[in-house]
Amino acid sequence: MHIKQEKASEVGLVEIKVMTFNIRHGLGMDRRINIGRIAKAIKLANPDIVGLNEVDRHFSSRSYFKDQLFELADLLEMSSAFGPAITVKIPFMSGRGQYGNALLSRYPILSREVIPFNFIKGVFEGRSLLQTAIQIDEKVVRVCVTHLSFNPFLRKIQTDFIAQRMFGNTFPSIVMGDFNMLPGSGNWRKITEKSTDAWQAAGTGSGLTFPSVRPRLTLDYIFTKGVEVTGAAVVSDMREASDHLPLTAYIRL
Repeated sequence: MHIKQEKASEVGLVEIKVMTFNIRHGLGMDRRINIGRIAKAIKLANPDIVGLNEVDRHFSSRSYFKDQLFELADLLEMSSAFGPAITVKIPFMSGRGQYGNALLSRYPILSREVIPFNFIKGVFEGRSLLQTAIQIDEKVVRVCVTHLSFNPFLRKIQTDFIAQRMFGNTFPSIVMGDFNMLPGSGNWRKITEKSTDAWQAAGTGSGLTFPSVRPRLTLDYIFTKGVEVTGAAVVSDMREASDHLPLTAYIRL
């Protein structure tokens, strides 16, 4: 248990550490696929809940048709949930290949729902939101993972949905992932009108997450509502693991 969790428990609160990490299907800056390295990067940060983007499950030869979420959950001994954004048929396999968002948790995952971002008829881009309910001691928290579009028009529609659907009530919520937007942008302001940007609230350091070797942009976020953010930081211990750096935050419930 984290030291901060122990202090929080003295006054009847719980403090957890969450992380968001775009793993680029395990492809590191050395152009090698290494899920063990991704697991090591997560383990070093020691989070309680992890949101993952760009996860392959038997998706293609680029990741050797492996189930990357199963491997990570096994290596880290955490529960998991998956939210596909793209599903394909694999001719020589009985199942399907999938790519999308995922969640790892040390706490029980009570429910899982995948919301496809198919808001415009006939436009398929392969984006979605994974929504879960997680039991943290006596409380239930909604934790969501998403990866928004590069396309400005589609990204605006997606952020509108998140602002209204995810933060339109007082239910304790955490929404994290690669939002492909910059702090202070119109989409960022729309979300932060109804939620808290964890790094803006309590971050240390630059907050830059991309590219991992010489980061120049903040693309990865942890947004919250109904909880208290007590700290946030970008993790740079293993810059070679992916093209994004993980972002972590301490959340007090």
